[in-house]
Amino acid sequence: MPKLPKGISYGDSNLLSLRLESGFHLPEDALNEILKYPKSLKTLVTNLPGRDVPKLYLQPGSKVTTPLVPDAVTRALDPTRLSLVELSLVDEECEWPSQDRGRTDLSNFTVLKKLQISSRCYFLPGISARDSVAHLLPASLEEIEIVYDLRSGISPQPNQIGPTHGISNPSGEMTPDCDWLINLATAKTKGTLPALQKITLIERSWSKWSRSDLACMNADWNTPSMITRVFSDAGIQFKATARVKNTMPPQCSFWADNWGMNYQEQDHGDHEFHIIYQRDPPVSASQGETSS
Repeated sequence: MPKLPKGISYGDSNLLSLRLESGFHLPEDALNEILKYPKSLKTLVTNLPGRDVPKLYLQPGSKVTTPLVPDAVTRALDPTRLSLVELSLVDEECEWPSQDRGRTDLSNFTVLKKLQISSRCYFLPGISARDSVAHLLPASLEEIEIVYDLRSGISPQPNQIGPTHGISNPSGEMTPDCDWLINLATAKTKGTLPALQKITLIERSWSKWSRSDLACMNADWNTPSMITRVFSDAGIQFKATARVKNTMPPQCSFWADNWGMNYQEQDHGDHEFHIIYQRDPPVSASQGETSS
């Protein structure tokens, strides 16, 4: 726990914007202590509270030793609830040992206007059920962006729910796990979220730490027509990008080329591509000789 410097009191700092190091985590109590210093912090960018596994030199911040506790986010950020206007609370790909069923409640952050947040703060990864989030948001909110990591999706297909990729349903059909989106539109029309103007959903795609055989990229989600209609009627701008399964990012083709591997892309429709790898066979001595 950091100690308060001698002669310095909470609220003495005039800091308005704070960006904590990307890829690293702070325990709940440490983050809470830091946020007590600024008198009226307006902008905060940080990772979810947790304790990193020490000495991961190649992938620092990629694993934590503590469970993910969405309620801890609310507690850690409490010193800023009357001043924070913009909040970004999104992890890079991170391995958590477990996650409880709590949810991050920001409804008392009375001046918060822009929010970028991990889907883990609201939804359990690997579970398709999606309960309403409208009551967890402040009436002042204008924009929200929810980012899904590789273990979760906007509208997961039942056969894709598991510990790795969450690939969203490409059919465009309205399913029960989309009802929480309808509830957001209803909250605006009923005056619960009167300022809400923009909703963005992003499924995180391939990153530098992903295996190339699990590579994926993003495309526009095939949004159910009912969702499109209710958001339009409510005056809310809506955009969602979902993963396209097993596409080949340029970085993966670069790696395959440098590893001496051939690859072939096969389009199977419904945004599904298969990448076939085959290592080049060794050149025999007889093949390497030239005829005289």
